This record gives sequence, structure tokens and C-alpha cells, in this order.
Amino acid sequence: MNLRWARLTVALGILAASVAQASDNPTGFGLGQYVEYCLTTKCQVFRGSLETDSDSNASFIGVRVEEVLFGPPADPPLVPLPYTDPRRFVKSDVGLSTLAWGVGGEVPLVKGTPVIVGVALERIRGLNSGVPVFVISNLQMFDTIRSLASAAVRTHLINASLG
Repeated sequence: MNLRWARLTVALGILAASVAQASDNPTGFGLGQYVEYCLTTKCQVFRGSLETDSDSNASFIGVRVEEVLFGPPADPPLVPLPYTDPRRFVKSDVGLSTLAWGVGGEVPLVKGTPVIVGVALERIRGLNSGVPVFVISNLQMFDTIRSLASAAVRTHLINASLG
């Protein structure tokens, strides 16, 4: 890992933790950590809305991509995300994929609900490619995640130009 990338990782970790602390949300620290995972590895972070009304027994939830904040363009614009109800987990199944839908507070499974999603594009801490790292509907956290993603994009561009 080059020195610039290490500095980005540390800076994003500190920023994510400080924002999480200021959010008055006890799950904020976990969310900050998951956002950091996404912005320092290969992930796609996007803003969208739920396309399906569903109950907690669904295995996939459709999300319409409205804006990519970090990572490659979304193709197709409707992404089926694996879903695990964070309130109904088996102890042996606890992991990032189980917690992704609850890390920023419970996501109401109602069509049109705005969300920000981080999807792994490579294996990340036990998650396979294509699996959500976080799915949040907390509107207060949207600007925070947008700012973190913007800083990560700028750092990627600077690193690329420096070779």
C-alpha cells in the first residue's frame, strides 16, 4: 500500500468516526467503519430508491440507482440487492451482510424509500462481490456519506495524476 493511500485510509477513518460521533446515533460508528471499507477498497456507493414493497422474508430487494457517488457507473440502473432482515439473524450468520441493512438504522421496506448503498465489487472482510456493505435510509447521513465519497474521488484522481 503506498503512503498516499495509507493517509487516505487514516483520514477517512478519522472523518467517519468523528461524523458518526456527532450524529447522536449509536450505530453511527459501525456505519462510519463500513463507509470507510467501501471508500478504501473496490466498492460502488450510490444513492437510489427502493423499487419494491416487501416484507422481511424477501431474499432480494430492488434498488433504482439515481446517482453514483463513488465507483464505476451503475449498469443496470435497477440493482437487486441480497436482503437479510437485521432483526432476524442466526448467531452463526452474523457478519457484514447480515448487518448491512441495519447498520444506519432500520430501512423501511416501502417502494420509493430513498437509500444510499455501498456494494462490494471485490471480496471485502468476508463479503463476496455484489453484496451490500451498507444500506441506509437515514437522510441525516446522506450528506455525510456524499462528502466522504467526494473526498475519496478527489484523492483517487490526485493519486492517478501523480502516478
